[in-house]
Amino acid sequence: MRARYVSLILVVALGACGLRPSQEDNIARWNAEAVRLGHPEVHYEEYLDPGLALGLGFAPFGIAGFYVHRPGLGVSGILCWPLSVLWMPGAAYQSANDYNYRELHDRIVALREQAAGGAAAAGSATGVEHARGNR
Repeated sequence: MRARYVSLILVVALGACGLRPSQEDNIARWNAEAVRLGHPEVHYEEYLDPGLALGLGFAPFGIAGFYVHRPGLGVSGILCWPLSVLWMPGAAYQSANDYNYRELHDRIVALREQAAGGAAAAGSATGVEHARGNR
């Protein structure tokens, strides 16, 4: 009977966790874009381990919320600890995945800006040379 309750809690806590298919598609596309831009070292990385976040979700005092950089989630874990086991593991797992996804997104945006800045600088240099040639 107790095992049923534990499994029910796990199913509820982990119900909608993980990356969405559209996010997985974006990750694959961004990884390829980084290679195309000459930066194969930029790829999806787990800065925050979702498995660790999940495990910390069962710990007392909202540790998982602070681990995934969501202090509000951590405070809710402190204030409601015995009950926070119902939502904390799933929320922490999803937050870790979201954090890792946003980190890759931010790195790709920075690469795009760098590439656009380099192309603009090259274009302006070509324009200056072209203008000098027309004198």
